[in-house]
Amino acid sequence: MLPYLEIHREFLVLTLGYGGIGLLGLALALGARRWYLGWPEGGAEGEADHKERWPDGVEEGHGKMPLFLALLYVVLALWALLYLAAHVFWGMEFGG
Repeated sequence: MLPYLEIHREFLVLTLGYGGIGLLGLALALGARRWYLGWPEGGAEGEADHKERWPDGVEEGHGKMPLFLALLYVVLALWALLYLAAHVFWGMEFGG
């Protein structure tokens, strides 16, 4: 029975881990209009709000960065560092 218990534990950790990460990512993506990083509405001090206007009526400017994107970039950088460390220091092979 021991191998089946180990497989069950691995499945449980993967399900809860990836499910929790997916749920957090979904919550951040859905709340991206409310949760952001950046300057307040007035912008940085001494910085004029510059917007490009296109012929079709589309405006483009420097907006705030959603928290979802900031966390995505941080997690991607951490994953890359851990991947390299696992390969270089611990000799893990990811070739399949």
